[in-house]
Amino acid sequence: MSSQLANRLWAAIGNKPKQEGINVVQVHQATWRTQPIGHIKPAYGYAYTALFAVALAAFLAYPGIWEEVAKWNDWVESLKVLGGNISFLDFCGSAMTCFAFRRSQEQAIARNDKKVLQLHASPLAHYATTIITCTFLQFGGTTTTAVLLGQNASWAAGTHVWSALLLAWWLTFSFPGDLWYKAMHTPFLFLPLKIGQTISSGHAVSSWGVEKALTAEHVRMRGSVWGALACGFFSASFGWVMVEYFQAGGAGLLASCPSWAMQRAYYAVLLYYGLTDPHSVLRAPRLALATFLTPLNPLLGGVVEGAEAWSKSDAKVAVLFFFLVLLFGQDFGGVDLLVPANGAMGRAARLLLPINMHTTYLPPDPTPAVPAVAAGPAAGKEGEGGGGAKGKAKAGAGAKKSD
Repeated sequence: MSSQLANRLWAAIGNKPKQEGINVVQVHQATWRTQPIGHIKPAYGYAYTALFAVALAAFLAYPGIWEEVAKWNDWVESLKVLGGNISFLDFCGSAMTCFAFRRSQEQAIARNDKKVLQLHASPLAHYATTIITCTFLQFGGTTTTAVLLGQNASWAAGTHVWSALLLAWWLTFSFPGDLWYKAMHTPFLFLPLKIGQTISSGHAVSSWGVEKALTAEHVRMRGSVWGALACGFFSASFGWVMVEYFQAGGAGLLASCPSWAMQRAYYAVLLYYGLTDPHSVLRAPRLALATFLTPLNPLLGGVVEGAEAWSKSDAKVAVLFFFLVLLFGQDFGGVDLLVPANGAMGRAARLLLPINMHTTYLPPDPTPAVPAVAAGPAAGKEGEGGGGAKGKAKAGAGAKKSD
């Protein structure tokens, strides 16, 4: 029983296969559910995930729990360890990033990938490749947000953030006996760190994304709805995009985008912004909906009219709930909840935003067109034997018979 439980809790990380000839670092969908525990039927996976979501929602609905979780979530966001020099959540995210990157590099080297072998051809090349790549895989999203806002990247403004990455890098690539990397192949270290990374990703959408735009140094950016949405999306998902673009010129982006992290960030930023409504853009539609519903159902209309924007802390808990359910679905249920969500969004898009442009290539017909014979008196005579070759043959045969 204990071995079955251990197998149920753990299997090797499974990244998407790297495309031949393209230096794609696929670290955006690391999940432990692969071969060692077999495959759960999708129906069971969705059922397990739904039960987890219901249980988690019931836990959060218990009196006082939501408020305590909101306080804890705000506290852990700013938690620093080792004398205040290491950001805890940034360490969790960095540890997962470094681990997944090293694993992808080892897989590429095992396939004799010439480009990757060149990146590790010397000690200096190895240090530069691993440190720089892991830095921008982890912080490339917030760097993109900083570029959009025209201000310094938040990870570079304090000592505790990049120090967390350097510690994770050293543990992953240089720890004596490689004990840390080996321990990362066990659920007892991997799963807690991945949960920490998931919490960190939620804050990347909110505090390090949307809120960065709302408190931007350039005042004009604070009133931009699209700027806030873009910052939340970039901060939570653009690390891999930045690395891939500068490493391979974007070839991998065309081959495999959007990444799973980008899909998750898309829904999460809409959820966070919709709940907080910082620019009050949803107030007028909400009141219009309440006016429509009140004659039909006064109770429901009153609920919609009285609904207020959520606080930032409460909205962060909602994003955390969303991310944890996705995490459970992937790592325990063996299902990706973004797949049906994307399907529903695609059907809605085809209905509301039909594509009128031709987007597929149609090769020209290789056979030359045969000119059509014009219909007229000649055609009639030919049919009667008066104008064509057949008609002349019949006329000749008649002349011989008459002789």
